[in-house]
Amino acid sequence: MSRLGTITDTVHQIKNGLYSQVSIKSKDEIGQLVVEINSLSAKIKENQSKAKNVEKEKNEFLAMITHELKTPLVPIRGYADILLKGFFGQLNENQKQRVEIIKASSQSLLELISDLLDAQKLEVGQLKMETTNNNVKSTVEKAISMMASQVATDKIELSYNIKNDIFASYDEDRIIQVLTNLIKNSIKATEPTKGKIEIFITDSPSEVNVSVQDNGKGISKDSLDKIFHKFYQVDTSSTREKGGSGLGLSICKGIVETQGGKISVKSELGQGATFTFSIPKDKQTESGI
Repeated sequence: MSRLGTITDTVHQIKNGLYSQVSIKSKDEIGQLVVEINSLSAKIKENQSKAKNVEKEKNEFLAMITHELKTPLVPIRGYADILLKGFFGQLNENQKQRVEIIKASSQSLLELISDLLDAQKLEVGQLKMETTNNNVKSTVEKAISMMASQVATDKIELSYNIKNDIFASYDEDRIIQVLTNLIKNSIKATEPTKGKIEIFITDSPSEVNVSVQDNGKGISKDSLDKIFHKFYQVDTSSTREKGGSGLGLSICKGIVETQGGKISVKSELGQGATFTFSIPKDKQTESGI
C-alpha cells in the first residue's frame, strides 16, 4: 500500500473510533502530515477516555444520590399509612387530610426517584432482570388491579380482551412496570368520566404483542419521534397539572429492549394513542412448559 493509502486507511480507522497511529517516518511533507495525524489521534483517544471516566463518575454519583433520597421516603410513607389506619389513635378530618397530603407527596417523590434510579441503571446496563416463564394474561390482570383505584377515582373505563393463557419468558415485575406506566399515561391523556383504555394481545409463534389503547387527546406527528427520549414531555402544561418526570416511556423502552422486545406508538391528535410492545418467545415458553 502506498504512503497516502496507509494514511487514508488510518484516518478512516480514527473516524470509526479506532485510534491507530500511522507508522510512516519521513522528513518531507508526508512525514509532517503523519505527525499531525498521530498527535490528533492520541489527543482524541485521551479526551474520549477522560469523558468516559467523567460519565462513569456522574452515573455513580446519581445512582448514590437517588438511593440516598429514596431511603428516608419509605418510612415516611409507611408511618403515614400507620397514622391513617388509626394505630396511634383516630385522626379527626383535618388531621387525616394533612396526613393524606404527606402520604401522596412522599409517594410522588418516591416514584420520581425510582424512575431516576431505573433510568440511570438502564443507561449503564445495571438494571437487573429476573426472567421466568409467566402467563401474560395473569401479568396484565395484576397491572390492571394495581391501577384500579386510580381509574375508579377518575371514572375511566379500563378493560382487556385476553381470554386464553399465553406463556412467555420475561421479568414479570418489570413488564408490570411497563404496563402501569402506559396505563398512567393513558389516564393523563383521557378525560375523567369519558376516558376508555383497552389492553389487548396479539399472539404469534415468535412473540406476544401487548397493546395499550386509549381515546385520549393523541400525540402530534412531531412528538412521535421523540416520545421515548429521556425527559421528553408532550405537554408540559399537563405535566405540571398531573405530574410526571418525562422518564416513564424511556424506561419502558429500556425494559422492553433489554428483554429482547420492541416498543412503538401509533397516534394522531384527537384520535387517541396505541402503545404496543413485544415479548419474544422461545420454544420452551410456546408450549407453556
